[in-house]
Amino acid sequence: MDVLPIVILNEIWNIYWYDIFKTSIIEEIQHLNRTLKKINSFMTSHFYKNTSKVYDKQISYHLNYYNEELRKIRDNKGLSLLCKYNHSKINYCFNDSVYGNSNINDDYKFIAIYSIIYGIPNMRYHYWDRFKKLQ
Repeated sequence: MDVLPIVILNEIWNIYWYDIFKTSIIEEIQHLNRTLKKINSFMTSHFYKNTSKVYDKQISYHLNYYNEELRKIRDNKGLSLLCKYNHSKINYCFNDSVYGNSNINDDYKFIAIYSIIYGIPNMRYHYWDRFKKLQ
C-alpha cells in the first residue's frame, strides 16, 4: 500500500483544517459583526430619529426581526462570549435580570435594551415607552 510522504500529508491536513477553521469560525464572527452593523444602521436611521407612533407600528416587523437576531446571538454561547469581550455594552441585552418586571413584549425585549444602550442617552425613557406601546 502506497503512503504519501509526511511532508505532503502535513500540507494536506493544514489546508483541510484551515478551511474548517475559516468556514466555521471566521465566517461566523464576520456574520456577527455584519448583523450588529445592520442593527445599528437600522436603529440609527429609522428608530432613533422617529417620533411617530404610526411609523413605529410600520417598522415593528423589522424590530421583531432584529430582536430575533439578538436572541440568536444570546443563545449561541460562543458568540455571546465573544460579545462579552469585544462588544461589552451588548451584554446588557442578554442579562435576564434587566427584564424582571418589564412591561415589554418578548418580541421586543432585546432590541428595547439595545436601543437604550446605544441610543441617545437622554431619550432612554422615551424609547422604553415606545416599546411598551408597540404591544
